[in-house]
Amino acid sequence: MGVSMNPQLIEQYKILHKQNKSYGGGATYLNKILAICNVKNCRTALDYGCGKGILADKLNEAGILCDKYDPAIEEFSNLPNKKYDIVIANDVLEHLSHSSYLTDIRTMMSLSRNIMFFNISCRPAKFFLPNGKNCHTIIASPEWWIKKLITFKNVKQNFQKFHEPNQNLEIVLSLDKEYHCYTCEQDMIKFDTCWACPKCEKAGPQ
Repeated sequence: MGVSMNPQLIEQYKILHKQNKSYGGGATYLNKILAICNVKNCRTALDYGCGKGILADKLNEAGILCDKYDPAIEEFSNLPNKKYDIVIANDVLEHLSHSSYLTDIRTMMSLSRNIMFFNISCRPAKFFLPNGKNCHTIIASPEWWIKKLITFKNVKQNFQKFHEPNQNLEIVLSLDKEYHCYTCEQDMIKFDTCWACPKCEKAGPQ
């Protein structure tokens, strides 16, 4: 299984990683991802677009068997060909190529047997590629991303979304068709027009 991302774009990210040792070295949303793994009994994970691999390392330390994949990091550039309980794409989709992002998302989803975690930045990055272009090659609103993601089979009825306008979009996609509030760890309740958590009143999919 390969990646369809533009090879010239991958090369740009390879150079950036070598030039900037701090780039791709974060572990944001670690606690949220651990909470999801706990609730959904996820024991295996793939960090798709892992950067330096810090998030995956911390998940492994917490007892989640997490593999790493990033086409711009030589040691993590081989895409696994197996299923995981959860596939994580944390600040990844906005770095994809306009010509292939739907194919890449389809690849990510094919590797998950249960949960997809997307966090998508919807604003320009503070870093720039060596060619002078912004690192966020796809800058779009949360609404734009949602319209794209719901074109995939089963997604429209099976995701929770939380976002701040034009900042970040976070989607927890449950492939097993269950709804759960990861904020307070309670099952969501079906109302006439939406799903909502009875404890924190966090709205679910409309």
